Amino acid sequence: MEINIISQTAMVIMFAVTIGLVIMIIGFLGIQHQKLFDDLAQNTDNGIKRTQMIIVNNSREVSNSTKAVLKNTTIQLDEHNDAALSKIMRSQGILVRIHCQLSHCVTPSNNTVFLTDALFTDGGWGTAGLNATRALNITTAIDNVAIADIKSTLIDYARNNKMIIAQGNEWGPPVLEVAKMFPDKQFIVFTGLVTAPNVESIYPRQNDSGYVLGALAAMMSKTGSIGCVGGSSSYPNIVSIFDGYRLGAQSVNPKINVTCTYLEDFQNPTKGKQAALALININKADVLFHVADLSGHGVIDAAKEKGVWAIGAVADQSNLAPNTVIASFVIDFEKAYSQPFVGGIQTPGLEEHKGASGDGVLYITMSDKVPVDVRTKIMDMIKH
Repeated sequence: MEINIISQTAMVIMFAVTIGLVIMIIGFLGIQHQKLFDDLAQNTDNGIKRTQMIIVNNSREVSNSTKAVLKNTTIQLDEHNDAALSKIMRSQGILVRIHCQLSHCVTPSNNTVFLTDALFTDGGWGTAGLNATRALNITTAIDNVAIADIKSTLIDYARNNKMIIAQGNEWGPPVLEVAKMFPDKQFIVFTGLVTAPNVESIYPRQNDSGYVLGALAAMMSKTGSIGCVGGSSSYPNIVSIFDGYRLGAQSVNPKINVTCTYLEDFQNPTKGKQAALALININKADVLFHVADLSGHGVIDAAKEKGVWAIGAVADQSNLAPNTVIASFVIDFEKAYSQPFVGGIQTPGLEEHKGASGDGVLYITMSDKVPVDVRTKIMDMIKH
């Protein structure tokens, strides 16, 4: 009997010690959690070194001022030592992004990962993709992947995820290679022209958007000269968009002058502005259309400076210059990525507005600077 009492007493003591240790660990992690937020709010080196990037979605325990800091903070999160902290941050609605250099290091996710070589801060292609991941509750989203690192990045994230969404023209061939290595995983490429049993490409008919915007540009032009600025001449979708732009403009004014230039750079607003100024000053273009991501911001800036119209791409970019940007073509990434995986090459077209029935994932936004009669003509084109 005495031995049993001692045994029971020991078990109680061990249980109490275990509970105490758990409380201490939770308390420590809670302190570390709050300390990280405090470091970030003060923008200290300690905070900056904690993780490579985090994006706040909806954290109830963080003040609005701290959220603003977190949204634009680049820090370093260690994939092993900070695993518990990462879990806590995720439980608070924070998307933790880790650039893993080791093949075994993969960010925890809901089995879908979003990858792109674009920037989430470009106000267009990358930003729109990120917004879609938030809407679809995709918890792992990686931007600014170097072209040379695409294949290795795909391999890293295919290991522990069921679906990989790769957004960008450069991702097609590497996806095909990696898909063979992971036949039980699904890959979506936007904009892609590749296919395999476990690979689906989404290649919207963006030339339709270009056609409509070309018609709009011709209707709004007073000089009979319009321009377009692309990020790269090697991207078939951009060339196709500008082909549509030219045809659309000529459908309104067969004699209109359409001049397009390519920057071979998506992340250089200064180069974009210089190209736009040349189109305005030399070619007398009074409507400029860009498909150049961050470089396109320079195009819009030049249009604003010179008092001519601008047309945005991928997202509604009227917020960049409300009195300058008269229209944008928008890609509904959320709708595109929420469709069931069917494989093959999908070519969705225009829809009248966001969320319209049908398979369209492209729509046009227009500002009140566009006259009602012109707006009506454009909408009629889209409907037919």
